Amino acid sequence: MTTTRKRLSRDGLLRLALYETATLLVGPRIEGERAGIVTRVPPDLLEQAWRACEAAVEDGTTNAEIYRLVTGRLCSRAWAWWEWTQREPCLCGIEEALRLLELGELREQEIEQTIAAADRHLEGIGRQVWAAHGGLRQDVRLAEALIAATGRERLRPYRVIQ
Repeated sequence: MTTTRKRLSRDGLLRLALYETATLLVGPRIEGERAGIVTRVPPDLLEQAWRACEAAVEDGTTNAEIYRLVTGRLCSRAWAWWEWTQREPCLCGIEEALRLLELGELREQEIEQTIAAADRHLEGIGRQVWAAHGGLRQDVRLAEALIAATGRERLRPYRVIQ
């Protein structure tokens, strides 16, 4: 028996994207392959929902949640962006940020905010980092990688205490 699925309107796809935000951010659970979000929504329908989100952002007819989903967090993009827009494996952390920079996908504001946040963190801890407590936080390492890749001025000096 073949089942046919009713085609969803753009509004329906956007509602589905909001309902499946975690899946679009992290990716669906794929048996035996990797962790992800358990969903009953088929991959082709998730892709349609993602494409509807991108179109809504592009034509300016979206809400804040959809906009944040499509544009990503600082120096990061959703799993769906990597899967269906870029068609590359989803990366994370410094590797992801440097690949986004290479692709020309990082906005200047993202880079500036990431570096400023790292500097504020270092200021808040007296510009001293304790190696015994894990050393540099990921956000500071990310800022330093972006500075090196873009030739920006280094972070103000800080000291790593052994």
